[in-house]
Amino acid sequence: MKLGRPQQFQDKFTLRLRSIERAVAQYKFSAAALRQPFEATLNQQTALFLKGFGNEVNLLAAVREMLFPSRELLDAYLGRIATATAASGSQTARDLMPFLKKLLAGAYDDMEKPIFGFLKNNASYVFHIRKFRNQIKADPSSAEFNFNTDHFEMRMSLPIKPEDKEILPYLEIANLDEAIRNGCYMSTMNLDMYFPEMLQFWQAFNLAYEESYSL
Repeated sequence: MKLGRPQQFQDKFTLRLRSIERAVAQYKFSAAALRQPFEATLNQQTALFLKGFGNEVNLLAAVREMLFPSRELLDAYLGRIATATAASGSQTARDLMPFLKKLLAGAYDDMEKPIFGFLKNNASYVFHIRKFRNQIKADPSSAEFNFNTDHFEMRMSLPIKPEDKEILPYLEIANLDEAIRNGCYMSTMNLDMYFPEMLQFWQAFNLAYEESYSL
């Protein structure tokens, strides 16, 4: 027997989305507190202001709380899409990397559903949800935080694994040839933009999914 009102219980999709919403709120609170001591030195005429925060634990916690449920949502939606396409004779992959490889190679172009166009247009974004999450899980100390003029950012060196190489040419990665030679590339995330964008991404994702496969 469950204790509590029915409206206090949500499905796994709603709970993960609410976790992302909480991460956005946590980030805004932490960023404001960290910015407060030097806020008075900043104005519209500030051309450049850099301050390092190392592995600042509050920013790291907010990033983790955003990326981990986002990665779980990807898996859950890919499972739904695979179930929806099972009877078509061209069932889609349930795992992200096989799905992206086939998607970017055009294997799903004949599906003619909005969700496939949406994911193809956002392939780099989707790939990096997984990439950032995996790197933070493996080595949280690799996340370095800075304040850059008017925003917080996270810098992280991302390793290139053999399974990545097939799809890297389709993604938005600067100096790709050099990155492949080095076996890694540096990525910088504007956190002031990334947190609200993640919510917008999932809202657009859900809309494209429902237009494709009505619940």
